Amino acid sequence: MEQLKCPSCGGAVTLDSEKAIMFCPYCGAKMPQKQDALDKILKHAENKQQFEEEVRQRKVREGIEAEKRQKKSSAKGLLIVALALIAIGVICFFGICGENNSEAELKALVTEIQADLEAGNYDVALFKTEQLHWPHSDTVGIERWDKQRESLVKVIKEAKENAGK
Repeated sequence: MEQLKCPSCGGAVTLDSEKAIMFCPYCGAKMPQKQDALDKILKHAENKQQFEEEVRQRKVREGIEAEKRQKKSSAKGLLIVALALIAIGVICFFGICGENNSEAELKALVTEIQADLEAGNYDVALFKTEQLHWPHSDTVGIERWDKQRESLVKVIKEAKENAGK
């Protein structure tokens, strides 16, 4: 007896010439006995398998493309974060944070002036005191450092007068 493959499950089906329709003993699929009808079913099964394979391949491609888009999006996000950090660094160096640097520099200069005053270097202390100017445009900082400068000049002049007595 001749055997065929079931178009549904692929199981072996034995041809029976006495029956017009056969059934797969594994999955119960109905199969006509006539060869031309059987050929159509087998062709349909092959087309179905080919279609399913094409669908599977398309899904794989779509998944790969989605992964690439995700990676590209992540890279753009990282680039934006990096540029933002660079911008903040530039602003800090030249702008807002520069005020903190200026503050520290002026405080260090006051410390030097006080050391010169204690060492009796009054002229050096006065010269350095004239450099105490707030370099930014905010009036609060300007007024504060103007008062600090005036106070130091007064103290230095008094100390110089007292040293001369």
